[in-house]
Amino acid sequence: IIIAISKCGPLLTIMLTTFIVTKWHLLDQQVAVVGAVPSGFPSLRLGFLSVEHWRPLLPYAAFIALIAYVESVAIAKVTANLRNEKISANQELIALGAANLVTSLSGGMAVAGGFSRTMVNYSAGAKTQMATLIAAGLLGLAVIYFSPLFHNIPKAALAAIILVAIVPLVKIKSIIHTWRYDRGDGIAELVTLIGVLTLGIEEGITLGIILTVVSHLRKTSHPHIAIVGRIPDTEHYRNVKRHQVETWNHLLLLRVDESITFANVNFIDDFITTELRKQPAIKQIVLIFTSVNDIDATALEALENLNHVLQNSNITLNLAEAKGPVIDKLEKTDFFKQLKPGKLFFRTEDAVKELA
Repeated sequence: IIIAISKCGPLLTIMLTTFIVTKWHLLDQQVAVVGAVPSGFPSLRLGFLSVEHWRPLLPYAAFIALIAYVESVAIAKVTANLRNEKISANQELIALGAANLVTSLSGGMAVAGGFSRTMVNYSAGAKTQMATLIAAGLLGLAVIYFSPLFHNIPKAALAAIILVAIVPLVKIKSIIHTWRYDRGDGIAELVTLIGVLTLGIEEGITLGIILTVVSHLRKTSHPHIAIVGRIPDTEHYRNVKRHQVETWNHLLLLRVDESITFANVNFIDDFITTELRKQPAIKQIVLIFTSVNDIDATALEALENLNHVLQNSNITLNLAEAKGPVIDKLEKTDFFKQLKPGKLFFRTEDAVKELA
């Protein structure tokens, strides 16, 4: 019944349910209500600046700040999408930081954009920040003069308002679509939904963040590597598993479709080793770097070791189509000297003309 009433509007719901509780003395029937609300404003103080106060709170405060920012940006993006708008994540961070600095002066709770509060605001028709300013002004007046009137507000009414407001956020079809497109992202969405419903918003979002990071690390640690060949009568090189291409017994062309980092360089090394076992006649290897945007220090060391091992096996390692920033970083080292007699080719076609 309360949920049905709440569809008429949050304010009307509060007024009707509070009137019912007060009129028929439902407090005697153990109906849960908000209870006594302290009146007046808290005093301002700077006691938290002392080292003995902020140092033990720092790790927990950092975690709360991370969750608050993620939750705020997430709900901001949701509401922005509903209105075909965009948000500025940097501005959101500045606003959250400023709000939390101010609230810290009075010992207030951490400020963040809440899913339930935002959706209640949105469902009530709010379109600009003026709605929040008006709400803050009315809240200030209510805390000073009218806090006793809030005593009989039933908690069930507040819960119903939140439930009605957040129902549009639960999009099962979107989760199914994401699952079909990317299994890792689909699992993260599903676990986040279940976590929010069973554990709470902060805990659910934390699980989602952890799973998203794990999924990203898994993807980057297992990059797509394609053995490519030349499409006949062209200068285009494509995956041998997808196209009818021209290949050479002694030449192996490998396209690495990811930046090379400590997380995936061992996977690349193992891939090359496996292909050499399958094709013992290979004498030249060309790594095509069209999709490589960066090579970190650990990956560079691993590539140097790989080149040394290949040279001991009379196999030459070459590079092709490396991007300018990658070349700039490699030129700061002696990698190209170690690469000799291997070369850096401007195009894959140039490498094939010389090595095939």
